[in-house]
Order: sequence, then structure tokens, then C-alpha cells
Amino acid sequence: MATVHLPDSVLAEIQQIGEHIAVENLPAALVVVESLHQHCQSLENLPERGALYLDKYRRVFVGNYHIIYRVDGTNVYIVTVRHMRRKQFVL
Repeated sequence: MATVHLPDSVLAEIQQIGEHIAVENLPAALVVVESLHQHCQSLENLPERGALYLDKYRRVFVGNYHIIYRVDGTNVYIVTVRHMRRKQFVL
């Protein structure tokens, strides 16, 4: 089982996603935020399940969002959570 590292910057991204959705639909915002958190944490069981992305990253899709992360041994580092329409993630 891997350890998932979810930095404050990613938690803030998820919060902003929720706030953006909540303007129109609070119940939907709560569902999306909870789903994103659950998918991040679920990587502890199957960290390699995400598709390879930009050589050293992986990503999983959750509705219109993707979670970008990297695996280092038994550690999973969540890098960002983004809406599909946002500019491509680049380091």
C-alpha cells in the first residue's frame, strides 16, 4: 500500500473547484470535491493505474477533471488537479 501525499496547494485547487461550482450548484460542488478527494486517496491501493503522462507522471480522470501525480516507490505525490479545459500542465 502506498502513501498518498496531498500538498496544501492541491487542496487549495480542489477547494477552488468546489467554490466555482458552488456558485451555480452547491450540492454538485460537494459531490465533485468529495469525489476528487476520494480518487486522490484511492491511489494508495493502485498507484500505477493512471495513464502515463509527460514521461514521469501519471493521471487519472474524474469527470471533467484530471489528477496528475507521480509515483516514487511506495509514495504517491499528487501534483495538481485540473479541469480538462485548463491549459496543459507543464513543469
